[in-house]
Amino acid sequence: MVLESHGISYENRKIDNMGLPADYSSNANVICVTPSHQFPTGTIMPIGRRQELLRWANETGGYILEDDYDSEFKYQGRPIPPMKSMDVGDRIIYFGSFSKCLSPALRTSYMVLPKELTSRFDALKHLPGPTVPTLTQLTLATFISKGHFQRHLNRMRNLYRKRREAMVNTLNQWDFPHFISGAEAGIHLLLHLPGFKKRKELLNNISKHKINITVSDYRSETAKSEESTLLLGFGSMNIEDIQNGLQLLLKTIESISQEE
Repeated sequence: MVLESHGISYENRKIDNMGLPADYSSNANVICVTPSHQFPTGTIMPIGRRQELLRWANETGGYILEDDYDSEFKYQGRPIPPMKSMDVGDRIIYFGSFSKCLSPALRTSYMVLPKELTSRFDALKHLPGPTVPTLTQLTLATFISKGHFQRHLNRMRNLYRKRREAMVNTLNQWDFPHFISGAEAGIHLLLHLPGFKKRKELLNNISKHKINITVSDYRSETAKSEESTLLLGFGSMNIEDIQNGLQLLLKTIESISQEE
């Protein structure tokens, strides 16, 4: 929406199981990626693919917009540092916000610019636009500098890990054919139902039971047959609600399947 409002042309690109491929034939001079946790697939871009994209930027003189989405919440394996930490050529515009890790009510984001763009930013920052109150910025800076932010992240990471484990463990007990993806990080995962085609009926039924999930049109590239994919979030639910909700969801899916 931002690009369209400024008359900037763009195109969407398909991703694979490693994220956005490095396409040297593209005429683009800027690419936007979420390597830490792509939405909605949950893909975490491996180091090799990140190096390919950086090579593209260095060879073409292009820029990479790195949206560090959900990077604070990773549950499996060692944390992967941001692409910006590998950016020897200074071709990455790195940005993120405090919406997921603190609160969207703060309306606070941040951006790390390449040195050659800082003067342009200084010349444009006086233009009208959303601003964050100085008091909010100073309070947040103090919160970070005194170590409270890191302690808060550690607490939230442990809390979300327990909720994620409750969701994964409950799903693993299902007898209905399914598999999970995107559960390594973030506060949602994808539940794939191979061969289940009644997405519309499922959506109607879960709305009646007030099950708060999203039915996605995303289709796995590795699926051998048509499948429905559900995006399940666990960030704002307690463990008991997660378990009860998934049992209700299972009954709904089984009921619809028996109607076929």
